[in-house]
Amino acid sequence: MVRSRITKVDERRREAYRRQRDANDKAAVAARERAAQLRELERDAESRRELETVWGSQQAGLSRLRDISKQLDKLHRAERSLLDERDRLVDALRRNNVSWAMLSSWSGLSRQGMSKRTS
Repeated sequence: MVRSRITKVDERRREAYRRQRDANDKAAVAARERAAQLRELERDAESRRELETVWGSQQAGLSRLRDISKQLDKLHRAERSLLDERDRLVDALRRNNVSWAMLSSWSGLSRQGMSKRTS
């Protein structure tokens, strides 16, 4: 069977549309990638501005981070020390027949919480 001229024209048209769709799809992907890169650059610039506005510079921010971490470590050590002292005191008071209810009201902790810490 011989193909008609109309069929050949339709095939060429379909092929042209397919190439156009492929080109449009590639352009859309490239545009999304460019937009994502621009958003990332804007986020980076915003974070640099925030760092400079709040802490002065990256080096100043790192120094402040180190200072905060050292202070937190000191506070954690102090907290552990106070908790240990409180637990020893609760234990000593319990051995002297002070009620859980009284210990709870004076410490601000629940009876169950104190009993768990001392057992």
